[in-house]
Amino acid sequence: MLILANIKAAFRSIRSNMASSILTVLMVMIGISSVVVLSALVEGLKQDITSQIETFGTRSIFVVPIDTTNLDNSQFNPTQLFGASSITENDYELVKGDPDILAATKFSALSAVPKAGDKVFNQALLVAGNANFDKASNYTIDQGQMFATDNPLEREVVIGTRVAKALFDTEQAIGKKFMLGRYEYSVVGIYQKQDIGQGQTSPFGGSIDVNSIIVVPYETARRDYGSLQINRIFGQTTVNADPSIVAEHLTAALQKNHGDTKDISVLSAKEILSLLDSVLGSLAAASSGIGAISLLVGGIGIMNIMLVAVTERTREIGIRKAIGATRSAILLQFLVEALVISVLGALIGIGASLGVVAAIGAKTSLSPIITQSSMMLAVSIGMSVGLVFGLIPAIRAARKDPIEALRYE
Repeated sequence: MLILANIKAAFRSIRSNMASSILTVLMVMIGISSVVVLSALVEGLKQDITSQIETFGTRSIFVVPIDTTNLDNSQFNPTQLFGASSITENDYELVKGDPDILAATKFSALSAVPKAGDKVFNQALLVAGNANFDKASNYTIDQGQMFATDNPLEREVVIGTRVAKALFDTEQAIGKKFMLGRYEYSVVGIYQKQDIGQGQTSPFGGSIDVNSIIVVPYETARRDYGSLQINRIFGQTTVNADPSIVAEHLTAALQKNHGDTKDISVLSAKEILSLLDSVLGSLAAASSGIGAISLLVGGIGIMNIMLVAVTERTREIGIRKAIGATRSAILLQFLVEALVISVLGALIGIGASLGVVAAIGAKTSLSPIITQSSMMLAVSIGMSVGLVFGLIPAIRAARKDPIEALRYE
């Protein structure tokens, strides 16, 4: 009953200092919502990339132009995954010719916007790949077929269902034509639709949305677009091969091919997930730091408003002590008030986060995911902020001398 009475008193105090209370609640809300939203973005990105890696299959290997010998190395810089690539044609031939590799393909990102009449699809992932791109990436052709060679007589492409829908208003697009820059291409195959994130960016090269992909024959792309940089090599190991062991010996062979320079690595799906945890762990830590700054500001706001409340209610404290209130009762009263303010901020912050995440999911290609644990953590953080920053004002109130407090005007 005492706690309930203190909570009612806290709301009365908040109403009597409405402007400052609202500002303090808003500061806590911003901190909490920033933590929840950033956590949701990281979680959504993690699940989308994990889904894509699972799409590639457990026998997948990926050649990336960085040294990932120590996946847990604190000096690992995620920006290494982007930028200029050191992968060469010789590297591709080495991987393709390995007896443990069933199929391999080059992956070169291209820059052009697909256009059919007055319709364009700006979210397309346009890449150049080899004729066995489907086998190497473990993507299934649902309609039509893969182009037969790396340099077919006609300009052919294989596309995802989202591309077909955007350009032709139908997923039945075999034989239809569209423009890529100055050149017209004909659709010869369509990949099977997959229920994965839309237009997300993978640290390992390009979009993770196979539904938005456009694959151009490698030699055709080289002819139309000039020299190509090999951004990645994808491959599938044979049934009896262990992908981790294959990745290890290919890494050694490729680094030897580069004059023993550690600027290239081969990763299995398992190793990519490990690296993913490392990259997103750093990202999560950075996002938590941003939220912590906002929460620190909110905590200072709580301390400020509670110190003002203690000063304004000095005479009230004196009267309560004069009629028998103990130090612990006074301390509890002001501590509950600080907790009420911080928990209000946390709850409003969670509500705001749900709205922001819904808007991001509806208006962008991102797929943030709010977990129950992140909401529980947000409330816990809110209560902790109230306890930590409300404790000093509460102690000050509890220590006031009743005689001096009664004399206060």
